[in-house]
Amino acid sequence: MRLGATGAANSQSENLSREDIDALFAFAKVADGKVIYSLHGAKAAETAKYVWDNYRPWLDYFAFDNEPDGRADRFDDWRMVVTKVRDVIPDAKFAESNKGLQFEAAFGQYAPQQPKRWACVRPSD
Repeated sequence: MRLGATGAANSQSENLSREDIDALFAFAKVADGKVIYSLHGAKAAETAKYVWDNYRPWLDYFAFDNEPDGRADRFDDWRMVVTKVRDVIPDAKFAESNKGLQFEAAFGQYAPQQPKRWACVRPSD
């Protein structure tokens, strides 16, 4: 399941609270499921570190925001979040929706640089 961020990058939404994160992963644990956890840019590294330290067995990938929102600079924002998260979690893996063709093209150029740490998730996945 893909959950976490509650809006697009320009929505000014916050990352989930720790209590909400705890509830989400309690459900994942009971359901024996994996989570693709979406992060907003603000406090992305701090939130990712909390998720990684407490729920790694149920974490499949991190992602950025809720979904592509058509902004031309979205890939730059995504790469900034990935860099911040990787500074505190070098082994973090990332997934991204392939809904935005421009983003998919940029992602496709960036992802092969570090294979097995990236996934492109289709909306029906």
